[in-house]
Amino acid sequence: KPEEAGLLYERATKLDSFAYRAQLAHGKMLVAQQRYSKAVERLSEAEKLQSSPELKRYLEAVKRLAEAL
Repeated sequence: KPEEAGLLYERATKLDSFAYRAQLAHGKMLVAQQRYSKAVERLSEAEKLQSSPELKRYLEAVKRLAEAL
């Protein structure tokens, strides 16, 4: 269930060793649910923790989707 997954991701973000992966996975799940504004929040947090060119491009694409709606 997406709601349960979201809660588990939230918990995992509090653990330093899982924070990046949890933020990224939660963001991707939100994109799949077309909840782009929330996804931008999670992906931005992931990007702060561990930046990469691929994540920057993905985040920018999701931001454009969020703005388009």
